[in-house]
Amino acid sequence: MAGTSCQGAATTITLTGSAAGLPKGNYTVTYNLTGVNSGTGITTGFTVSTAGTATFNTNTLATAGATNIQITNLSSGSTPCSSNISAGHTASFTVLPIPAQPGTITGSATPCVGSSQTYSVTNTAGINYAWSFPTGWTQTAGGTTRQHHSYSWQRFR
Repeated sequence: MAGTSCQGAATTITLTGSAAGLPKGNYTVTYNLTGVNSGTGITTGFTVSTAGTATFNTNTLATAGATNIQITNLSSGSTPCSSNISAGHTASFTVLPIPAQPGTITGSATPCVGSSQTYSVTNTAGINYAWSFPTGWTQTAGGTTRQHHSYSWQRFR
């Protein structure tokens, strides 16, 4: 496993090997984390459904930055087998930070029927905006920008 993960979430680690070396069954993996996220002797279970490949999730990664994982032990619940692993089973990945929270939406909270409205938030770098509207509203501009224009209308009952 190499690549990226998200701060405040677990990351998925993929194990690959020969079908004979990683047969179907239930396993417990022990691993160490170093870098901005750290821990020693962390364990979790997983199931190999297709011999030779498996995935497991790490614990929650709280800090953004470079993190390394080293698999130190793999034990099987289906056969009484445990294997200490000393070298060569490491990977590095980057934990990406949670984006900054955009500001409060500005615009009328009580628009008149049939009126045009503009709603916006302070721009936050790295954020794509997805606007949603009440039933009956039509978006007239803005798309995924920090500002949106809409036309409101309601049906009379």
